[in-house]
Amino acid sequence: MERDDRDDWMRVSIEEWERFYNHFHAMEPISYAQYLELQRTHNNKLNPPCPMKWVYCIKRHASTGLYNRHKARLVAAQSLTRYSIDDKWSPLPTLSLDTMRLMLVLATLHNADVSCIDVSGAYLSGQLDPDDPPIFLRPPNGLSEMDREPTLPNNEKIYCYVAKRSIYGLQRACKLYLKSYFQFLRGFGLKPSSIDPCLWYRVDSSDNWLLIGVYSDDNLIVGKGPLKGEFQIYFNSKYSESPDSGEVDPGVHEFLGMMIRRQILANGIIEFELSSPKIMSKLRQLVGETPQHFVKSQTVKGIQLNLPESSENPLISCKEFDCRSVFGVCLWAAMAWRFDAHYGCARVASSLSKGNTFENVRACKQLAWYLLESDVQSLKFSSLDIQQQFVSFCDSSHGNDSPSLRSWFSYVHVWANAVFGGRTKLGTAVCRSTKDSEVMAIIACLASVLGYRFLLHELGFT
Repeated sequence: MERDDRDDWMRVSIEEWERFYNHFHAMEPISYAQYLELQRTHNNKLNPPCPMKWVYCIKRHASTGLYNRHKARLVAAQSLTRYSIDDKWSPLPTLSLDTMRLMLVLATLHNADVSCIDVSGAYLSGQLDPDDPPIFLRPPNGLSEMDREPTLPNNEKIYCYVAKRSIYGLQRACKLYLKSYFQFLRGFGLKPSSIDPCLWYRVDSSDNWLLIGVYSDDNLIVGKGPLKGEFQIYFNSKYSESPDSGEVDPGVHEFLGMMIRRQILANGIIEFELSSPKIMSKLRQLVGETPQHFVKSQTVKGIQLNLPESSENPLISCKEFDCRSVFGVCLWAAMAWRFDAHYGCARVASSLSKGNTFENVRACKQLAWYLLESDVQSLKFSSLDIQQQFVSFCDSSHGNDSPSLRSWFSYVHVWANAVFGGRTKLGTAVCRSTKDSEVMAIIACLASVLGYRFLLHELGFT
């Protein structure tokens, strides 16, 4: 390491190795003779040792975008040596952002407490099945420089390691962790929702309930009454929180790179604000300053989408501008709290398959500058009109997608004085009239409403 902050990176690397090897005992060193013996036991069908990589990043606060801490993580690069699909692999769920916002709505209307927990070393808490074939790992680089190189009892040279825990980077690491963590949640009497399997709930009474949204190792907790405090004690009995957990400032929590701020306004009105200065700061770095002639719109006339590469629409080097990186940030903002950008994201997404072309670059910059220059940069739920039930709105155009003549439609759901759910979609078929396209929008909106209603009924909020 030759950077100015070399000492910081060395410190966090040593801390990660101590946690990884000595605290979690995530892997065990073996000699070359032991490696050959294990290969013979499994008829030489085991994969060779996969490399281990150090992943470094600088964490920033979601609430301000300012420096938080240096972070190092040791991961197994199993994808570099293994291309087959594990027969025990299955898609893994994560908390829906729609469910996350619904949890904030319920916290607003019921004056509940909100907190966030980031599980420290989450994946390493999951144990590998001893009946599964062993997974070999190469020794990571830098151990001698850190003076942390393990030794075998008989002073033999370490050839590789055998994984004992669900190490980050292994194909089944997330599945093993979630299996263990979900079992842990069941031990507290929590049940998974049939609508969103990553939403766990326990309702003892109208004044004593707990909701936990699980997004990998991040947890959004909404609760009322003593259950929330009891769960914190139960959690600390097995897991520990990472430095990113807890309140950043009074009433301010961070979840998935977003800031959740709770405030009590005049007349006892409760407000939850959802935003992310960190994501907006990252977007600004990617697209640069907004030009003076900028028109505040998601799309403008003159930008042509879905155009193939040509002499008039050449490919732009990704080093100069990467459409997919910029669009990924825009899409996350739109799906999380910027519903006004849904239409622009949907239109740009349909064009990115044409490549990093000149027109796609223009479209991505226009969308990013629209997000950055908008007057409203957050989503605010409030208890101003606590009796009002959620309402839904939908609309559709007719045949406004020029390549296919299909119709774009949108719907949103409003509750607690803000939008908490919605989508912009392209119809699956060509409609004969505006009436048909609007009926299609109503059907999609109604299906979404029923999903929310079923979820609320399951949780006991009727």
